[in-house]
Amino acid sequence: MIRVADCMSQPVVTVHDQVTVGEALEQMAAYDVCHLAVTAYDRLVGVVCRCDVSSTSIDHPIRHAMASPPIVILPDATVEHAATLMREAEVGCLLVVCDGQVVGIVARSDLARAGVDPVSHCACCHSTRHVRTHQGMPHCLDCLLQAQDALASDSDDLGVGD
Repeated sequence: MIRVADCMSQPVVTVHDQVTVGEALEQMAAYDVCHLAVTAYDRLVGVVCRCDVSSTSIDHPIRHAMASPPIVILPDATVEHAATLMREAEVGCLLVVCDGQVVGIVARSDLARAGVDPVSHCACCHSTRHVRTHQGMPHCLDCLLQAQDALASDSDDLGVGD
């Protein structure tokens, strides 16, 4: 049985909740990571993914783009449990916490290397990135946005009669 501690990544890159999205993106690039733990007054308050900040102004504080509270898991949990938790919560990573301290991070890629498929697949394009359940079906955020854009453009055509 493989435990989360056996496949998690460490150390976890952390930023304060007051840093800007631009500064957070610089940290992600500098450490070549996609996720950051977010703290306030030395307390874990959230987590942010590179994709979560793509539509946020680089001048805004990262706290406006973070997911809070973060979903955490214990290092002794199984990788299967971690995969189930990720699918159910529709997140791409879990912060690993022991005795109140962040000791690692486990992402979908970590679980895949451990031989577990942590991801749902988009019903439209079969993508595994940023899949969410919408109206009972798994869809990636790109397909959901395209559907919303299509609905918006259809409603534009509903003008008043000639």
